Amino acid sequence: MKQVTQEELQQIQQLREALVEIVTQIGELHLSEFMAKRQLDQVQQNVKAHEQKFVEFQEKERVLFDQLQQKYGAGNINMDTGEITE
Repeated sequence: MKQVTQEELQQIQQLREALVEIVTQIGELHLSEFMAKRQLDQVQQNVKAHEQKFVEFQEKERVLFDQLQQKYGAGNINMDTGEITE
């Protein structure tokens, strides 16, 4: 019966351990990538929601200023006193 040497067996075992480590790291990296993508998706959803709020805010602001302009005419409003200057 043929048999590898102790040194060769040790080399094979070291290679297997290295392979297990590499495969484990690949799995961990894929999991990290997956989690990062999920987090990015959540951030992108939050950005879209805030962009929509911004658009809604601009519309409310436009409507209010149109109403104020119709009521008081064109001019600038002093934000401390409420006084309108033309």
